[in-house]
Amino acid sequence: MTDEMGQFSFDAEQRPLLLKVSNIGFQTKWLSAMSADLGVITLQPEATRLNEVVVTAKKATVSRDGLNYSISNLSGTHIGEAGTLYDMLGWTPGIVTYDINNIKAGGSMSVGAIYINEQKVADRNILLSIPSSQVSKIEVIRDLGVRYSAESGAVIKITLKKQLKDYIGVSVTNNLEIRRRVSDDGWVNLSGKYGKFSFSGSLVGQYANHKIYDNGGTTIFNTDGKPAYSDVFDSEYTAIKTGPLWNVGLNYLAKPTLNFILQYSGNSINVDFKEHKIHQLSMNGIETALDENTVIPHRKSSGHNLTSGMTYFSPAGHFFNLTLSCSHQNKGETQSVDIFNTTDNKLTQKNIVSSSKYDLLDAEANWRFSHKGNDWGFGYNLSMIKNSYNFVNDGVGQPTIRKDYTNILYGSWGRKIKKLRLDLGARLMHNITELTQSATASDKHTLVLRPYISLKYNIADNYSIGTYYTMFVGYPTITQLNPAVVYSDTLHYDKGNENLENVYTHKLALFANIKDVSLGVDLKRINNMIVTGSFPYGENGAIIDQPINSLFSNDVTFKVSYSTNLGKLRIDPEIEYSYQFTKLPDISGMINKEFGQHNIYVSCDLSYKFWKTAEAFSRFSYQSPWYDSNMRVGRTLRLNIGMSKTFLDGRLRTAIELTDLIGEAVTPRWSIDFSNIKQWQRNRYDTRGVKLTLRYTFNSVSTSFRDAQINKSSDGRVD
Repeated sequence: MTDEMGQFSFDAEQRPLLLKVSNIGFQTKWLSAMSADLGVITLQPEATRLNEVVVTAKKATVSRDGLNYSISNLSGTHIGEAGTLYDMLGWTPGIVTYDINNIKAGGSMSVGAIYINEQKVADRNILLSIPSSQVSKIEVIRDLGVRYSAESGAVIKITLKKQLKDYIGVSVTNNLEIRRRVSDDGWVNLSGKYGKFSFSGSLVGQYANHKIYDNGGTTIFNTDGKPAYSDVFDSEYTAIKTGPLWNVGLNYLAKPTLNFILQYSGNSINVDFKEHKIHQLSMNGIETALDENTVIPHRKSSGHNLTSGMTYFSPAGHFFNLTLSCSHQNKGETQSVDIFNTTDNKLTQKNIVSSSKYDLLDAEANWRFSHKGNDWGFGYNLSMIKNSYNFVNDGVGQPTIRKDYTNILYGSWGRKIKKLRLDLGARLMHNITELTQSATASDKHTLVLRPYISLKYNIADNYSIGTYYTMFVGYPTITQLNPAVVYSDTLHYDKGNENLENVYTHKLALFANIKDVSLGVDLKRINNMIVTGSFPYGENGAIIDQPINSLFSNDVTFKVSYSTNLGKLRIDPEIEYSYQFTKLPDISGMINKEFGQHNIYVSCDLSYKFWKTAEAFSRFSYQSPWYDSNMRVGRTLRLNIGMSKTFLDGRLRTAIELTDLIGEAVTPRWSIDFSNIKQWQRNRYDTRGVKLTLRYTFNSVSTSFRDAQINKSSDGRVD
């Protein structure tokens, strides 16, 4: 199987070798391989037309390499036919999706970057507009080396299928989802190829209507341990999300080794939000009931991204990639809060206005090649980011503008010495940060050299062990730095901290591959990790949550992953356990200066093939409560099952998914580790639902657009 650029490699102990090179619609070629470099292999088209082909469902293939793994052979599976790229990631083994900006690899590792055909995704809304049926391979990278930013956690690389023949294709899809209320998404995808040009485009219309229930509470204690203030609430909120997303792309294959791309994506989204919350307050023995209504009539956001790039590879093994991307995102909302005191019939009103703008200009060049058994890689990345945030609470506002100018230069070297693989690298980053308000403790100029060293030993086929070490730096977000006081509810306020320091992390990883089993251990030392402290605020018993730097945090994580096929059944289980110990600074008002926490994540993906083109699939996952950087996350229990079937030689696909059958994401009672405050929250989200998918695809494949259609069931692509 070739990669996205048509290259392939494999280990061979003896020569010469007799190689068979074949592809659908092309004549098979036999080659006698005397050396490692085979040059450019060209296949001639078949002179005869293709016959009708019966599309048969296949099983996805998972390949593991240390902590990284890839999933291929996706055509005809529930992963490859899930819908959009975001839907596909939701069914990808080892990936957990909450929304497009909150995707995790396993239980706790965030996905910081996503690449499509070697081009970095600047606006993740594009994941909602590209069909998963165009995907050839998914790679999940946890060992990031020096090319990728280590503070991002993990990287997902998506490779789209290559076009073999001139064709034009159209697919129409509609997703109907019922979770108390009806949501409906529909999109049209157009793609094609003519000569050296290939193109794609999509238009998505979304209508999401959600209704969720929640309850929780806060108790503040006196120094003698007796409750002073408490707030217990029940809430109900609805959100209606509408708006189009679009994406167009153009590829020009100047030579078999040289490709140019130009891609534009955009979105315009509106959310209407309403929340009704009933509070039962107790303040020094006085009981009060509040009826709170929050209305956000128009939470608008829009985004535009333009990406251009070129990719070149030579028969000698040189690979060069250049990408230029610019993005603009705009968000704004006006929030009205009415608080009615049923005890004294007093009405309090609050008006909150917030807006943000995000501008990005990013350029990256990446060069990789092999020479005399040595693998080299070099790259340069330049990015300029302007992030503007403005918050106005009852006429009092605090704008914050942050500008970041980042230069990154990285290089790597690797060599295989018999069964041992050694990789060395370094990533030099210089960052300049400019803030509108003074941040005395924030580094305005940061120069960081991130080393990387990796050792991997292949014991035998499918048996290997290895280790790597690296360090990296993380930066506070603009909202964490904003000093404005933000109203949350009657007892809660949020406030940023302009004196936050950068976060420095040292990481040592150990891993092993035993056939289909992958084992991993991560050891991390985090200095200045950002956590949230809760402190008394005002005279009415309220508290204010504010990010602070811890002194240090020690973290250990154990991971076990497994993938196998048992006949027509495929199973992909994963287990992860982590423990984190955090030491806090000596701040007045804090009772606990240190705390530890455990986290367990378990998941299992199953799929079963039957009736040639039918598939049943399911996912179970459990996430225990834990502390995620600056917020407490409760346990999550999920069970999704589904079934799909294709008709009309693969042109018509139908699917039904029963989502969140257990029906809840629960945060049980918990105590925060600051001051004399205890909080709890018990979410009784009933998220059970049914999702129906209907997709019809028409493809015309021919030697030119003027010729007759030769095969309705083959779209002229290859994995």
